[in-house]
Amino acid sequence: TLLVWTVAGGRVDLARSTVARAPFLAAVERVRAALEADAEAAVDADLARLYDVVVRPVRSRVEGATRLVVAADGEVAGLPLAALYDRDAGRYLVERHTLLF
Repeated sequence: TLLVWTVAGGRVDLARSTVARAPFLAAVERVRAALEADAEAAVDADLARLYDVVVRPVRSRVEGATRLVVAADGEVAGLPLAALYDRDAGRYLVERHTLLF
């Protein structure tokens, strides 16, 4: 289960989604390995799928934010959040938001 809290204007919301652990971790590992090998084009589809799992459920809540504060835990901490790709906008997460960890 993936939990994402958003805090804006004094309001706290929780988005909860069930994520298949093995495919999620495999995608994270493929992305990390490709980025370390400077072969990011090879994993654009994984970056987009991971964006869809992690960010898209809360996108409307963070749409106007310039900064996102991230407190990733456990296996999600290995996820290169800045590189997640929004197919609709044609941009990486870091191009839309400053990420603070």
